[in-house]
Parts: sequence; C-alpha cells; structure tokens
Amino acid sequence: MRACTAAPAWRGAAIRRRMALAALILLPDIYATQLVAEALPPDMHPLLGGAYLGLFALLFAWISMGFCIAAAGLMLHLRREPYAITRSLRRPGPAAPSARTAILMPIYHEEPGRVFAGLETMYRLLDESGQLEQFDFFVLSDSRDPAVWLAEEQAWGSLCRKLDAFGRIYYRRRAVNSEGKAGNIADFCRRWGAAYPYFIILDADSLMTGDAMLALVQMMERNPQVGLIQTLPFTVNRSTLFARAQQFTNRVHGPVFAAGLHYWQLGDGNYWGHNAILRTAPFMAHCGLPELPGKAPLGGHIMSHDFVEAALLRRTGWEVWLAYDLPGSYEESPPTLIDYLARDRRWCRGNLQHAKLLLAAGLHPMSRAHFANGILAYLTAPLWALLLLFGTLIAGWAAIGSAEAESAVQHPGGMLAAAVFVCTLLLLLLPKLFGPMLIAQDPAALRRFGGQGRLAVGVVLEIVLGTLMAPLLMMAHSRFVLGTLLGRDTAWGAQCRADRDLDWREAWGHYRLETGLALCWGWLAWHLDPLFFAWLSPVLLGLLLAAPLAVLSSSVTLGTRLAELGIWLIPEESRPPDALRRLRTLLRQQPARPMGGLQELLADPVATALHLTVLQSGAAGLRPADGSAAALCERVLREGAAGLSTEEQVQLLADPQSLMRLHQASSAAAPSPAAGAPVFVA
Repeated sequence: MRACTAAPAWRGAAIRRRMALAALILLPDIYATQLVAEALPPDMHPLLGGAYLGLFALLFAWISMGFCIAAAGLMLHLRREPYAITRSLRRPGPAAPSARTAILMPIYHEEPGRVFAGLETMYRLLDESGQLEQFDFFVLSDSRDPAVWLAEEQAWGSLCRKLDAFGRIYYRRRAVNSEGKAGNIADFCRRWGAAYPYFIILDADSLMTGDAMLALVQMMERNPQVGLIQTLPFTVNRSTLFARAQQFTNRVHGPVFAAGLHYWQLGDGNYWGHNAILRTAPFMAHCGLPELPGKAPLGGHIMSHDFVEAALLRRTGWEVWLAYDLPGSYEESPPTLIDYLARDRRWCRGNLQHAKLLLAAGLHPMSRAHFANGILAYLTAPLWALLLLFGTLIAGWAAIGSAEAESAVQHPGGMLAAAVFVCTLLLLLLPKLFGPMLIAQDPAALRRFGGQGRLAVGVVLEIVLGTLMAPLLMMAHSRFVLGTLLGRDTAWGAQCRADRDLDWREAWGHYRLETGLALCWGWLAWHLDPLFFAWLSPVLLGLLLAAPLAVLSSSVTLGTRLAELGIWLIPEESRPPDALRRLRTLLRQQPARPMGGLQELLADPVATALHLTVLQSGAAGLRPADGSAAALCERVLREGAAGLSTEEQVQLLADPQSLMRLHQASSAAAPSPAAGAPVFVA
C-alpha cells in the first residue's frame, strides 16, 4: 500500500516558504558575522578568530531560525492558513468514523493509578460520544518489577469490571522488553495491527478528549494520502514551581511555535512519539527500524524512534502533518529540573544517533532537516560553551597580549559588537511577546490567563527563570553530548512524573561542578576585563545559583502559592475542560493500593485467578518452560517466597502450573475464585 503520488496542492507553497526561510536565516547571519569580525581585536590570532566566527555564525543562524519559526506562527494566528490539516474537517464526509481504531498506551514502571484513571476518562468520553464501538484500548506493559506488573493487572481488572469493558480494554505484558517502546509497538502491530486501520499512540501521562480522538480519525479518513497526524499536547496537572513554569511556557508560547513549525514543514512534518494518530498499514509496511552499526550508545537499536518512523513514512510518499490548532491534547511535565534533565539525557542519546541516518538513501530533504534540527538541539549546548570559552580567550588576548592591543569592548569595533549583541537579545526575547500579544487580543482568553497584569508578570518571571536556568541546560547538555560521544550508554528507564520536593543534598550532589566553575570563571573574567565580566554575568549567576534554583523550583509550596496569586495561570487551571476535571476527580477518589509481589498474590484467590487467566490467554508473553520455574516452586514450598529475587519472582509469576500449585498449598481452605473471572481476548 502506497500513498498517492500526484503532487499535492501544498507542495508549491512549501518550496516558496522554505526558500524564504533560508534567505531570512542566511542573509542576516552573513551580515552579523561580518560585523563581529570587524569588532575583534586587530591582532587576533587567525585560528582563534576563525573558530570564534564559525561558532558565532552557526549559533546566530540557530537563534534566527527560532525567531523565524515564531514569526511565521504569529502570522498564521493572525490570518487564515489554507493548508491546515484540520480544515479537512469542514469538508463533507461521514460524521462518525467508519473504521476501527486502537488506542495504545505503552508503559514501563508507571503508577498504575494514573495510567488507568486516564484510560477511564478517555473511555467514558468516547462512550458518551456514541462512537465507543469503533475504539479499543491496549495497555502494553514492559514493566519488569513483579509488584508493578501485578498492580497493573489488578488495576486493569478493576477498571474492566467497573466499566464492563472486558473485550474493549486489553492488557498485555511482554516477557522480553527488547527495543523499548518501539519494540513494544511493533509487537502490538504483529499481533493485532491488521485488525485496526489506525492507531492512536499515547504516553502514560497522556490525555485526549473524545472530540480530539474522533477528529483525528475523521482527518485520516478524509485524507487517504496522510500516514501520520501529530497533535500539540499542552502540559498540565503538576504543582511544583518548575513544572508550572513549564506549563505556562508551553501554553503561552507553544501554539505560536507549533503554528510556525507547521508553516515551514506542511505535509513533511515530524512525529513526537505520542498524542498522535498513525495509519497502521503503511506503518507496518515501512517503519521497521534498522539496527544502527556499531555499539551503544550511538549504535544498536534506535532510541528516538519517532523521528525515524516519520522519515520512513515520508520516504514512501505518505504525508506527515502537525495539527497545530486541534484542541484537546494533554500531557504532564517532569516535576523538577533534575527529572527534566534525566529525560533530556535519554533524548540526547536518541537524537545523536540520528547522525548515522542523515545520509540514508531515499529520505526526504525535510526528514534530513528534522534529524539535523534534533541533533543541533543538543549539539548547540557545547557549541555555546565553546563560544563563551573562546570569548574568554579573546578577552585574555586583549588584556595580556601586545601593548598595542585593546580590549574587545574598548576596540573601535566594540560598538558593532554591542549592536550584534542587542540584535541577538531581540531575536531571543521578541518571540516571548508573540504569544502574550495574541492572548491580549481575546478578552475571554486573557481572563483565563489571569488578566493582563498577571499575564505580564508571568511572562517576566518566566524570562528571568529561563535566563537563570539556560546555563544549567547548557552545561547538562554539554555533558550529555560528551558522554554519548565517549561511549557512555544511557538506558531508557522509568520517568518520575509525580510532584516532589528536592532536598539540598541531592541538589548539591548534582551541581557542585557548576558552582565551582562559576566562581573560578568569574574570578578569571573579572581580572581579564570587568566589562567582559559584566557581559558574562548572566551565565555566571545561573551557574552559581544552580543548587538553590533546583531546590526552590521543585517546591510544591511555592508553585501552589503562585497559583493562588494567579501567576503562571493557564486556562486548564482557571477553567478546566471536562476531561481534566474528570481525571482529577478520579485521582482524588483512588484509594491507596500498596503494591505487593508473589506472596501477596498467593494469599489473594481473586487476584490469583485474574493473573492465571491472563497467563493462560497468552497476554503475558510467556517464555517456553525450561524447568527453572518448577525448581523455584519446590524451593518456595520448602523455604517460603521471602528470599526470592526479582527475576525469580518473575519466573514463577510467568508459570501457571507452579503458581497454581503454590496457591493451593498456601491457601487450601480459601474459597474458590468468583465465577466469571475476566478473560483477556488476544
């Protein structure tokens, strides 16, 4: 099955827009680099000066591209966009989806309560729309911890009983979690993909409204040449200061940048791995991921699979769109800076792997651009660090060089350098005003953000916090890049999603290097040139305050206090949509359920019956029996289960015969499991 090969109507517009983008980036970049060259000390060593100018040219182009994306997004919000994929919803077509859609939620050591509360919310919304019959839900677990595995099973069984949803909500745990999330989705496609023309992919913290999911299916049915539609998820539901800043930034600036991305990429878009719909047949036919040559971390299986899958769809003619203006898509933010960077470390490795695919045969040029953009998102950090290092060397050259040399700021070209610096600041800061400008034009939207005064205070605070944290991101990303290039592997582990306060010990443990670097670098800069020290001071201040920033920004108390004052308020807080209200109600109503392992399972006949039913249906992906489980069973009968390792518990939990024998031995007098135990229909 292949996409339509006729040239789409948007293709000419895409070419014109990208040519304009190239001109808007390159021409100012060439001029600014020339001005900086004239501002350098006249006796500068050519290698040092050339390295500084090369870095400046690349990084100035990078921030110019960000400005152009935001400016295009502002323009789209001020006028009609003829090529938005959501416009197809206005065309005549069936009001209800005619094809079945699978809703997939791959999970790995997630909080079962949050996972299944989100599923219940989405299930009920689709049920109330009258279109539930066209959707099935799949929870695809890769969890290794036996306690988490059993808690997931129990939460699934409870939800299915509550909603009478057996045969509609499925749970499957893989015995071997090879290739991470991508392997999990591939396993679903091999087993059940042929039954579903489309699938919507979610993260464990995702939430989508019924209207949004129905709209995605309708857009697929009205655009047979489209292979993937990505939504813009808004971040919600967290209370720490850091997370609320992320939510505010995403909600105020996200729509502008997403519209700008759409403006330049159109049907040659990208994929962010969740809150998106995919056409199953082309995904199965073309998106098998290659094994990268070499050893991990740059070789082996592909971690950031989403970019690659979008590129493989485009290579075979399928369009990939960003539905930047479709409401009803949500996710949650990491609660602290340290948790945010732990996730970024994995993304860094995944994006750097894409360097091996940049020259792969047959890829669309925009797919190569997406790869390059993802690589530069992390590679620019060490490049900024090098630029600052070379700036320090230039200041030192001027300060301790020949007697005739002048400092970089005192040189007659210093005015030109100052002009370039101001221009750079404008390119960075002006996009921060585009979102608030659009909000201020709509009185109703302005009220949902707390009013004009609170919105303005929020923007200023967000800029201040972002400026202080930028050096920390630069240092962290530089370490991630260096570690990856040196061969330090990074596993794709479970994410911390719940609010938490960092303690000072953890913060100092993470940021001792940054604090020491700020003190030494500041002392050197001050002695070289006080004006250079002043220019460098925002970077030094952010590094010096690294640990206090990490601790204070993790505070739930401070985040809640700002919410009470209406600062960093977002519409999902001031006027929550129905989906979020329902989710929050379910989370408040959930009883505390301590997770237990094998011993707790054996003592509960209903839980044992559910687990055995899942095993016998094949939903747990059993390994072939090798006799090891039987030997473990004998050991437990003699010594008890307390001394079993995690792996040994998993072996027993995957063997129905041993489990039945242990259960009968541990509770011979227990009542039989209730009739009608749920069955996983594979």
